[in-house]
Amino acid sequence: MIYSPHTPPSKTEPRISVGKALELILAEARYELPVERVPLAESLGRVVAEKLYARHSLPAVLSAQVDGIAVRFDDRTSLPDRTEDRPFAFVGTGTALPEGFDTVVRAEDLEIAADGTLRILEEPCEKGACTLPPGWELRKGEVLIPPDLRLEPQHLGLLAAGGHSEIPVLRRPLVAVLPTGDELVPQGSMPGPGQNIDSNSALFAGYLKGVGAEPLLYPITADDPVLLAERLGDALSKADMVLINGGSSRGHRDFTVSVVAGLGRVLSHGLNAAPGKPVLLAIIEGKPVVGVPGPALAAWYALENLVGPIVSRFLAQPPQERRSVKAILTRELRLEGFLKEALLSLRVLLSRDGEGRYLVSPYPLKNSMVTNFVRSDGILRIPEGVAGYDKGDEVEILLLYPQAIIEKRMEKRQLQTLDESEVF
Repeated sequence: MIYSPHTPPSKTEPRISVGKALELILAEARYELPVERVPLAESLGRVVAEKLYARHSLPAVLSAQVDGIAVRFDDRTSLPDRTEDRPFAFVGTGTALPEGFDTVVRAEDLEIAADGTLRILEEPCEKGACTLPPGWELRKGEVLIPPDLRLEPQHLGLLAAGGHSEIPVLRRPLVAVLPTGDELVPQGSMPGPGQNIDSNSALFAGYLKGVGAEPLLYPITADDPVLLAERLGDALSKADMVLINGGSSRGHRDFTVSVVAGLGRVLSHGLNAAPGKPVLLAIIEGKPVVGVPGPALAAWYALENLVGPIVSRFLAQPPQERRSVKAILTRELRLEGFLKEALLSLRVLLSRDGEGRYLVSPYPLKNSMVTNFVRSDGILRIPEGVAGYDKGDEVEILLLYPQAIIEKRMEKRQLQTLDESEVF
């Protein structure tokens, strides 16, 4: 169901899958970014906006492929192997051959005779040996980089060789972040009773930069629908996408849904996912708006499941995927009720058995401490409709850190023993 403007969703509206929610938001919003030109040295990781061509040929003239001497190939039949009466010129790798010369004798095929003259030990077998013709590396006008390519270091080297010093790239998507809640205090503050630090803004900013977006951080907005509407309107006038953190649940002070519904179209409210159930997706003025839950873990999963892929769409890139490994469960997992019907994400620790296989031990779902998330090695995702796994089953683990770092973490700790009385 797609809601009409000014019509808040029903509290009984069924939740939808993460995949369906992503499909809705990707199909409904506009994903167009302007082009900007940046210095080549600052273009790493940026997405090229148009085809880039070689502006010249390399090498420009016949050049030496190796160190040695340049000679005329036809001289080999009429002149001796000593060079005192034979025209030649010393050349280095990449240097242009002097006019009239067409072949290079490698330095390894030369020796200095007793009288100090240079002797050719092995004549080149063909004309043009050990040379690079004009355009061997690059031909003027050939395509160097196609559009929509994210630049890696090797691309920068190619573009520099092709004569480019400024690169046309897609501007980074500007994503506004609106933290909300009377209980929030700014970072660096000392929280009082009933207060929480706005730590999610730091989390959002870091995540957005990591996926290629530019965060636009707003100050904390109190639980006031009028003020929220004003801030949201300002954010929409400046940003390509808006994240509203907090207020997306169904409590009496959660105004995000009604404010968003009054300004645009709500596509969905509530995901079949745990953590991360109370996520709001909407379109306002053609721009994607995501209401992200306040709890840090739920917020992170919303970023991973939805915000990252949306940013990738802006940049015409496939969604970034985490590296995964196969691991053996150290305990049985059984799910009931909503958990059995939802996409369940569990934080895990990895270790190895005597045969070198990965072993995986999940944290209990209700153990939602952010510190345990940071200490986790990866994520076990249990698809909708799966009731659980048996001890010894092989599962796929999405890694939170590079594998080499996880291996070092494993070396420095023993596998944490989890409370077997916890019920999933």
